[in-house]
Amino acid sequence: MMKRLLALLFIFALLLGGCSKKSDQTETTAGLGADNTVGISLPDFSLHEQGEAIAEQLKKAGYQVLIENAAGDILRQHSQVQAFVNMQVGCLVVAAIDPIALGDVLEEARQMDIPVIALDRMLMYSQAVTGCVAPDTYAIGQQLGKYILEEALLNNATEPVKIELFMGAPENNNSLLFYNGVMEQLQPYFNNGVLQSLAGRTEFEDVCLRTASMEQASDRCFDYLAEYYLEDFPDVLCVATDALAAGCIDALVSFGIEPGEDWPLIVSGQAMEEGVDNLLQGYQSISAYADEQSIVDTCAQWVCAVMKGETITGSEASNGLIQVPAFLQEPVLVTTENCREIFPEE
Repeated sequence: MMKRLLALLFIFALLLGGCSKKSDQTETTAGLGADNTVGISLPDFSLHEQGEAIAEQLKKAGYQVLIENAAGDILRQHSQVQAFVNMQVGCLVVAAIDPIALGDVLEEARQMDIPVIALDRMLMYSQAVTGCVAPDTYAIGQQLGKYILEEALLNNATEPVKIELFMGAPENNNSLLFYNGVMEQLQPYFNNGVLQSLAGRTEFEDVCLRTASMEQASDRCFDYLAEYYLEDFPDVLCVATDALAAGCIDALVSFGIEPGEDWPLIVSGQAMEEGVDNLLQGYQSISAYADEQSIVDTCAQWVCAVMKGETITGSEASNGLIQVPAFLQEPVLVTTENCREIFPEE
């Protein structure tokens, strides 16, 4: 309610023809102008803590911050970003549900000289993107593909190794980046028949889970087991996140399989605190983690820079249209040996 009240105050101020003057006396006064405001658009609650952490740093720097959460609704996110643009905020931070669905409203932001920082995933095919701060999901895929290659002994396999893939939502381009990184390592083994999917699903569109939920992963994995693995079990499950891994584990246990000789190698592209127990109990083999604090710090720093009219620099990544300055956080592989260092017990 307070955020909506502030938004109405900003719009009212703009309609009166001007923004409140900045004051060097109080942080509250400094945040009253819309051009001193940062609008953060989140896709769902998975990035809530990250968004709040970025907001906290920006507030300490003297900026007003408004956060909107689209709860997985693409049209809602479009409307929320449009409201920020109409408000003429000083900067937009956008973690998009669909990386290409905001093209028109981002172009409006560009026409108004509003900098746009893509968070967690690139905003595709837009000239409006000022920078991108995200995990390096392609590198995560590469590392996990190499791990599967080595742990499943693909170069020495004397019979086919059975694998099933469970990727995230197809609209999230991190899903495609992760898939491409994995397949860079594994595609030759699919080509020569060493790797096989008994479900016949290896193309990106076929292995994506529309809702990317634990429940959907569990249902699909159980269906695979019931239809294709009555006599034998999969050797490898490659999943996008620990949440999807938990769904697959639930399906395996429900099917009567327990860790041991028949238990598959389960690798996950996104480590979560909730997945540590599955690692420690032997249900999951490995995961990957991109340091969220580095992402938060860099995003806040870049926002502060562009709000001051400074140019940001970094490595570059293509969004399909332009090269965008990018901070791509390198992954760390998470195992039973280091999981408590990354996710300490509370």
